[in-house]
Amino acid sequence: MKILVSTKDMPREEWLQWRKKGIGGSDAATVLGLNPYSSLLTLYADKLGLLPEREDNEQMRQGRDLEQYVADRFMEATGKKVKRLNAMLAHPDHDWMLADVDRLVVGEKALLECKTTSVYNKSDFEGGEIPPYYYVQVQHYLAVTGLPVGYLAVLVLNRGFYWYQIDADPNEQAALIAAEEKFWTNHVMKQVPPDPDGSESSREAALALTCPVGEPVGEALLYDLDSEITRLLALQGQIKAMEQDADAIKQKLMLALGENAYGRSNVAKVSYLTQYRKEHIVKASVSRVLRITALKGE
Repeated sequence: MKILVSTKDMPREEWLQWRKKGIGGSDAATVLGLNPYSSLLTLYADKLGLLPEREDNEQMRQGRDLEQYVADRFMEATGKKVKRLNAMLAHPDHDWMLADVDRLVVGEKALLECKTTSVYNKSDFEGGEIPPYYYVQVQHYLAVTGLPVGYLAVLVLNRGFYWYQIDADPNEQAALIAAEEKFWTNHVMKQVPPDPDGSESSREAALALTCPVGEPVGEALLYDLDSEITRLLALQGQIKAMEQDADAIKQKLMLALGENAYGRSNVAKVSYLTQYRKEHIVKASVSRVLRITALKGE
């Protein structure tokens, strides 16, 4: 294993700066489009230091604080021993490919990744389902370290503890390395932003990348985007027509429900409940809100 830098007693701010020097395990799923919370444009802006540091939140804090507990549960469940590495690693052939593994397994060529998640995670952990973004992260770490086995330990808060063995897959690692190298060399190194994907994450990154210190000035020539602009105008027209069509159907349902609070069809459940809203303390408004829930299996 190629040690890039020791992380023992390293301040978190300094650790965050080292992460910008390459693609880490938590970035791998974003590169493959498997991270529902981040986009390629966000990752690009982050690596170039164009975004403010992500604010620490309760979920992140609990994940760090419970890491040792998850490791302890893994040792209890398997009888294996694990230890900290306290170092950031780099791939021997791709120095932009980084890894900061949670633990190494003592007496075995294996690593351990510890995760904490909430009961709202939809993955069937009990049935052996591993979220793709967890799986890709472990494969990334195995590629960097050259280890043949990675263990994944997951604590689902207030529900259960699960652990899995993930074997190194050379074919998947090769595809992952190719995708990461393409992103790093074609975008980060050349400072060419990847195309936005329409996600909220991408929108926030685009805003951050285009907000000047003062008022914006000047005029950009957008002739090479004529086809995109024409398509956008067409889509906006279609959206407006579809929204009007949807509103007409909602209004038809409102009339059909009349004074009833709920309705049911072969495909959905419908509610039409009263909503009270206070405005400016003394004013209050009353309205009814229509909600439609598709029935399972439809």
